[in-house]
Amino acid sequence: MAHHGQVTLSHCSEAYDTLSPTDEIKRFCDFVRAAKERYDGNERRLLELEQERTDLYHAIEMGESLTDRQKRKLFSSLRCVLQERRNCKNENELLEPLYRSLENLAFLSKVLGEVRTKKELIGNRLYTDRSGILEPLFSTSQPDEKKRDDHHADEETI
Repeated sequence: MAHHGQVTLSHCSEAYDTLSPTDEIKRFCDFVRAAKERYDGNERRLLELEQERTDLYHAIEMGESLTDRQKRKLFSSLRCVLQERRNCKNENELLEPLYRSLENLAFLSKVLGEVRTKKELIGNRLYTDRSGILEPLFSTSQPDEKKRDDHHADEETI
């Protein structure tokens, strides 16, 4: 709430389209967090796929008595495992530079907190009239308005 001689600036904020750093930083933090989770998930999946691949290789190696149908199933399974493994590796290759450089998001969270604090301070900002020029503009008494109107009338006639 503005005190006598103070002006709040919030009533004009709708007229100016500003970049929202808090939204953008949060969106970036969410992206980085999701990329990190995806990278870690791919790494876990690669370990599983490695075990599946090894099992399939051993089945092929030891499968002298397999039927043609069983061989086709084995090779089809191996193909699927190898393709998924390749997809995980390719995705992690793209994510790896980001993962390496942003493993610790603490600094982004700190930046986001600072920006939110500043945004709140800006929203609550008050201006105190230092020169007294605003006093007549915000005065609630009628005589001041009459004097000001008379003063402007005098200026217009000059």
